[in-house]
Amino acid sequence: MKKTRNSTLNALKGIACFSVIMLHCAFPGMVGKIIYGIARFAVPMFFAISGYYVYSCNSKDVIQRLPKKIEHIVLLFLETELIYSLWHCIQYSIQVGTIQGAKEWILSLLSTRNVLYFIVFQRTVIGDVSWFLVALIWCYIVTFAIAKKDIWTKTFPLIPILLLLNVFLGELAPFMGIKTEWYWCSNFWLLGFPCYALGYYIKINEEKMTRILTESTIITIIIISVLLNLIERVLTNASQLFVSNIPFMIVCFVYCIKFPTIFQNNKLVKAVSIIGEKCSFGVYILHPIIRDIFRMLAKYFGIAGQPIWNWILPILVFASSVCVNLLWCAGKEKIEFRKVNDNLKEMEKL
Repeated sequence: MKKTRNSTLNALKGIACFSVIMLHCAFPGMVGKIIYGIARFAVPMFFAISGYYVYSCNSKDVIQRLPKKIEHIVLLFLETELIYSLWHCIQYSIQVGTIQGAKEWILSLLSTRNVLYFIVFQRTVIGDVSWFLVALIWCYIVTFAIAKKDIWTKTFPLIPILLLLNVFLGELAPFMGIKTEWYWCSNFWLLGFPCYALGYYIKINEEKMTRILTESTIITIIIISVLLNLIERVLTNASQLFVSNIPFMIVCFVYCIKFPTIFQNNKLVKAVSIIGEKCSFGVYILHPIIRDIFRMLAKYFGIAGQPIWNWILPILVFASSVCVNLLWCAGKEKIEFRKVNDNLKEMEKL
């Protein structure tokens, strides 16, 4: 039996792609500030989706699947770091006129401070978004241990504690005049694992949550969450996870589970769904490089800082990131088709 795709969830992933760009390349002024606040739901959502799909009622199935998932993400992380490293060299050579010495650069990456920050906070020197992959690897490793001991129910109480600690450090502490760093909140401990475990929890309680959260209730919570987010963003001026992002993310996720095909005939939503399905990871990884390229071009042509350019830049970054990923996917599919075709021809000869 062919499995039906959740086009609504894929569309939400497409929206989350654009939201991630809003976190690193926002619109100017109050509009950008407001969108930024709402957009903070995106990264927690990607963690929750990972937790949701790793779940199985049989712990042995989870344990068997995890090694391949860990291997897959590790390879993606290494590929991502290689891409960022190459871009680092190219960008440095363009800006300075020479390529930085490889030996000195590698030694600087392997400093005690950088290694310690990588282990504790999953902070990487190359690329400001690849911490997500490291945190996801840790999520899978911890899941392996939890599934083996079958102690998920004992782990779930940690979710609100860790998320509230995240909100305290990211939102309340700066409001109280306490200086905090972004990587104190954006790491495995306070964002990756609790949101990942939340996705796991939603999967276990899927039937109950989809029954209790009616369509009208979900819409009401979304509206209240957005209004609360506006208040939080304007009053606190914080730039990490907001209290309102958590219920917003949960009910949006449940809505997608409850109505997996509700918008599948809408052409616009279908296009966003394709972006979410095929490009979500690629956009997340490549958009910082594409953003930097456009910023360098804008500086070269003397339009950097122009009001109209600040509005156009996020749209250009998103559109270009999607196009690059669609072309990449099309190329991969073409290569795979040729391989299958060649294999069939070889079989015919036999």
